[in-house]
Amino acid sequence: MTQCWGRYAFVLLFSGICLLGFAADKKSSSRKTSKSAAAKQETSGGRLPRYFAGLVDDEQREEIYQIQLKYREQIQELEKELAELEQEQLGAMEKVLTTTQRKELAALRSAASKKQGSTSRAKKN
Repeated sequence: MTQCWGRYAFVLLFSGICLLGFAADKKSSSRKTSKSAAAKQETSGGRLPRYFAGLVDDEQREEIYQIQLKYREQIQELEKELAELEQEQLGAMEKVLTTTQRKELAALRSAASKKQGSTSRAKKN
């Protein structure tokens, strides 16, 4: 009787190992598929907007990627212009401060960057 239980345990163990191997193979093939899709996405233009993936076919997907490519350069230029305007605005606001306040602001910024640097180093370790 104990031999019978031993055989059952062996069969169950073997089946479990086979299932794990199959599941791992399935994951690696899905990773390969997602990596190739990501590579295709990078070369073709980008990502689909939220909720589009289940709605569009391959032809529409490519068309959307081309639209994204068309607008990407304009958007990047506008983002750069926005960043410049924000810096200009900050400079104008700093001119309102007194010399003492500017020194205090510089000290606060320095302390914040040191704190941020030590926090990021702690996370890396």
